[in-house]
Amino acid sequence: MDKSNLKDLNEAINVVNQSADIHKRLADNGKNTRYNRTLSNCFKFAEKCILLQKPQKPVVKEKVLNENIIYTFKCPNCLVTLIDDYRRHCNNCGQKIDWKDKIKNLFVKGEK
Repeated sequence: MDKSNLKDLNEAINVVNQSADIHKRLADNGKNTRYNRTLSNCFKFAEKCILLQKPQKPVVKEKVLNENIIYTFKCPNCLVTLIDDYRRHCNNCGQKIDWKDKIKNLFVKGEK
């Protein structure tokens, strides 16, 4: 992800948080509480969706089986095993996965 996209994501998070803060200040001191809770949940969900678009490196688990090293990759957000290696997003939670440094490090580690 390039710097401009990351900047856009950070700006989107800030807008969601500012909107949530404004909403809290304008709430009617207990009136329309169901509406207030629903709107608050919408802000939290929007922030979560935006954060899922920030690429995260997969968690690597290393296992030795019959003198062979087997690597499994897990989503950094939900820790579900990534079945199809090198997919751009987790099938379970939608977290965007950043593979480039992880793969490079595995090959360098294996050559030593």
